[in-house]
Amino acid sequence: MTFWFGLAACEDPVGVGVPWLEVAPVEITGELGVATTIAVQVTNSGTGPATAEATISGGPVFEAAGGSVVIAPGATGSVFVTFTPAGSEPVEALLVVDASTVSAEVLVRGVVDLDVDDDGVLTRLAGGTDCDDHDPARFPGNPESCNAIDDDCNDLVDDVSEPPSWYADRDGDRFGDAADPQLQCFAPNGFVGDATDCDDRDASVFPGADDPFYDGVDANCDGASDYDQDLDGVLEASGGGLDCDDLDPTVNPTVAEVWYDGTDQDCDGNDDDQDLDGDPFPADCDDLVATVGPSAPELDDGLDQDCDGYRDEGLFAAGTLLIVELLENPARVADGLGRWVELTNPTDGDVDLAALTLVVGTDETPLPARWLLPGEVTVWCADADPLLNGGVSCDGAVAWTSSTPTSLEVRVTATGFVLDDLDLRLFSVSNGRSRELQDTAFDPVANNRNASWCFATTPFGDGDLGTPGSAVPSCP
Repeated sequence: MTFWFGLAACEDPVGVGVPWLEVAPVEITGELGVATTIAVQVTNSGTGPATAEATISGGPVFEAAGGSVVIAPGATGSVFVTFTPAGSEPVEALLVVDASTVSAEVLVRGVVDLDVDDDGVLTRLAGGTDCDDHDPARFPGNPESCNAIDDDCNDLVDDVSEPPSWYADRDGDRFGDAADPQLQCFAPNGFVGDATDCDDRDASVFPGADDPFYDGVDANCDGASDYDQDLDGVLEASGGGLDCDDLDPTVNPTVAEVWYDGTDQDCDGNDDDQDLDGDPFPADCDDLVATVGPSAPELDDGLDQDCDGYRDEGLFAAGTLLIVELLENPARVADGLGRWVELTNPTDGDVDLAALTLVVGTDETPLPARWLLPGEVTVWCADADPLLNGGVSCDGAVAWTSSTPTSLEVRVTATGFVLDDLDLRLFSVSNGRSRELQDTAFDPVANNRNASWCFATTPFGDGDLGTPGSAVPSCP
């Protein structure tokens, strides 16, 4: 409880006011052997000023400090009390605040905190085992760590069961030697935490270092061969390997050769000048067939043996292809561009048109690659558009600049050999009617006689007579 002492206001004989002091009970919590000072609030609820000074009982554990304090009427001032616990039990003392004409007494209770850091372990000063009651991370049973502190209060610093490993760094490149470790909390002089140096005698050798190829040194410690820059698993020649291009992983002796691409994939020293089919003609136009190559003899087999772009051209005979129908002046085409010629294959073998040229007067038209089968016909027009040639379905357009050409022939493109020809000056012309070769005159000599031809009687297209695209009928 609190005690107040003072003169009542009615007892003020000179009329200057009477102070009245009030102090609430005080409790101080302290630590063993440590001085704790607090301010005790003193209120002057009287009508006159007070000059107060505090004293306290209770022996050496309590002390009043700070000297006198002047407190105006209605104001609050502070006196100071220091508590220095000497034992673990609570203690009490009487604090007296004296202002000469008035005083107040209040009970002060001192309580000792035996676990200042609230870690659940009492301080050693109170018979506990906490070696540092100001650090909640230090108490018996706390795991020890490498921090230069006695975490578990066993009076040993950094006595961890499994300290980290440090590795010798003799060359000073900050990368250590895995073969030379030490177990300590902190790195010994000359040791580092890294263990990836593959040569701790050379400061230029460490992971991530610049690693020139072909010097025999694994400078970046990646374990890769210094003689396999393209990582294809085959060493370069200076490293005793057979890789002929160590910048290209698709080139080495284990790779299948790609013929004629300009690259020696399998490193055998040969490439596009090779002869895949084993004939005397390297890199010929068909290197899978041994009978095909430049200067090879042409055979009657549908292949271009001599690689000149034509098939079987050296085996053509006169009459291999014949001119069997011709319309020089269609009646239904005003400008005459509807004229056309029909050819047939009278032989029992296929004929490749790619080797042939159709010549009308002085105009030459190379024919496209196409096999003309025995008995088959092909029609060629001055204008291939059916709307402009009288309704003929043509296989292509042929150069025909003269309206009255003097000759018509089929010749072999490469040699100029003539398979069939007509001297058009020997033949009569009938507007709107084609001339058709009699089926008894399928011969390169017989078809040059006017009597071997007759005028067509079969209507076609827009009103002309003829049989373009069909085998010619027998003349009447």
